[in-house]
Amino acid sequence: MSAILLVERDRDTRELLETLLQLRGFTAAVAESNHEALHRLEVEAFDLVISGFIVDSTDVSECWNQLADIRRLARSPIGILSGYPVDTARAADAGIGFVLAKPCAATALLHGMSDALTLPPISAQHEQLARAYFAALERGAYDALVALCSPDVIYHLPRASPPLTEVVTGRSALHALAELTFKTFMDPRFEVESLSPLPNGALVRYSSSWLDHTEIRRSLPGAVLFSFAGPFIREVGVRCDLSEIPR
Repeated sequence: MSAILLVERDRDTRELLETLLQLRGFTAAVAESNHEALHRLEVEAFDLVISGFIVDSTDVSECWNQLADIRRLARSPIGILSGYPVDTARAADAGIGFVLAKPCAATALLHGMSDALTLPPISAQHEQLARAYFAALERGAYDALVALCSPDVIYHLPRASPPLTEVVTGRSALHALAELTFKTFMDPRFEVESLSPLPNGALVRYSSSWLDHTEIRRSLPGAVLFSFAGPFIREVGVRCDLSEIPR
């Protein structure tokens, strides 16, 4: 089931679109501002983002900048559904999947979504890389883990409380981080629930569990956004909310 994030400031439009998508079998989440969308995208993963474009600002240049921030964090296709005239050539250059003007027929929206969500399947090699990543974490095989990654791998940490965007770069830094992390999250187990293609990558949804310092097994759902460079993992974006973990 595809998960959609709607970024729309008008409440009536949000509710109408959310209902439409749910009736069509999608999982729909809403954000009434770009700030809220970015906040959600730090801990959640979506197959598609639909933006109202004019959301937090009426300055067109600022709207494009904000949309670029969302696209960088989401890594998924982006569509625009807006009552404001949008430069379709600029949208195409920005990698936007579709541009539709309000009001539009439900069929037109669903057609645009279908086109945006149609991506080449994940290659067997890249699926194997993604699964091997989780297997290496379970085994505590950190040398094997970083060998799956390119030398300049970029790893985005999940948001903790308070929310901080953190990044580590390179195999050595990733090795050290993994080793340190799983001294706290002991005996980790991962169950891959789905793998979906993304532009130049994959979205993997999983359930995880581990033993805490009291040897109680905790669990948390999550997702990882992978990008690939040939036979290596080039970038890892973890999406889970560590603030939900009991302390």
